Amino acid sequence: STKEKTLLNNSAFVFLALGAQAHQMNCNAAIESLVKIAGWDGPVYLLTDKTKCFDEDRLIRDSGIKPSNLRIVETKEDFDSGGLDISHPSIGARKNRVKSFAMKTRLFDYITDPTIDIIAYADCDIIFGLQGCA
Repeated sequence: STKEKTLLNNSAFVFLALGAQAHQMNCNAAIESLVKIAGWDGPVYLLTDKTKCFDEDRLIRDSGIKPSNLRIVETKEDFDSGGLDISHPSIGARKNRVKSFAMKTRLFDYITDPTIDIIAYADCDIIFGLQGCA
């Protein structure tokens, strides 16, 4: 219906690349599959604490996303574990994992476009595999 189409025009996909996740290529692949395979043609936000890990021009070229639809947004929080405590190896990683999970509740804090009403969050390890499923 027309109303549903209008609501979809006010939506965006959001990916988080925080801490060690920013050093991997899966966010790039997830965005590429969203655009090239699923057919998403709207805004995509990539929230990260490490913008230096992402080559915006390459991401645009490889994914086929319209440059105006890609927004790489730097968070001001640091999600690095700060090293590993050998006697308690899971403490630093767990603390940052909890911080990362908490970011999912604050996504609208980083969306500056006032026309975005709906956010579709996807983990970076998700690959869209069905044509036109976005």
